[in-house]
Amino acid sequence: MTARGFTQLVGAILLAIGIGGLLWPLAPDAGKGDGVTCNNALVLKLEDAETQDSRNKIVRTMSRFAAGRTDLVEQCESAAQIRRLVFWPIAGAGAITLAGAVLIRPRASAATS
Repeated sequence: MTARGFTQLVGAILLAIGIGGLLWPLAPDAGKGDGVTCNNALVLKLEDAETQDSRNKIVRTMSRFAAGRTDLVEQCESAAQIRRLVFWPIAGAGAITLAGAVLIRPRASAATS
């Protein structure tokens, strides 16, 4: 394997890891496994988390001893921010490495006679 082929392979792997990490589903620790999801780090959908937060607030006001979590939206946003901070640079490094290996051609050596 040439150095160029190896660089292409490394760039493709880094790009795949970065995109995969950004598209991996986000699910905050809801405690009871109530199925709250936030979609992924690229597109946050907070409707489920907001609904669950509202339910937990209602249960908490009706009962003094109910232990409901009311910070699922914040957990979704925090988890997405961490994923973005980690996986965007990995995807960027992979894209730059892959583009450099594909687009930059080696210099043609002058033929001597």
